[in-house]
Amino acid sequence: MILHTPVLLQEVCSFLDPESKLIVDCTLGHGGHTMALLSLAKQAHLIGFDVDELMMTKARLQLATKIDQN
Repeated sequence: MILHTPVLLQEVCSFLDPESKLIVDCTLGHGGHTMALLSLAKQAHLIGFDVDELMMTKARLQLATKIDQN
């Protein structure tokens, strides 16, 4: 199993307004940044893109698990 650590996560999160209503992630990957951003902007909707369909599937599962936990 490969563990992925998002790079510059704190720096990316520092630019987010917690009142944001929409998050667009054009490099979804494993969904690490997106999960962190969604945890800060609780009312935001997400649009995620990735060129790799396998990564989209993995991110979809990971994000669904995270949403179910909240």
